[in-house]
Amino acid sequence: MLEIVRPIIKLLKIEHTALENFEALMA
Repeated sequence: MLEIVRPIIKLLKIEHTALENFEALMA
């Protein structure tokens, strides 16, 4: 179970960081 969830969380964290960086650039 964790083996499946862990990469998904990693991807979501990367997307979240990218979104924050994008919003910071636009602001």
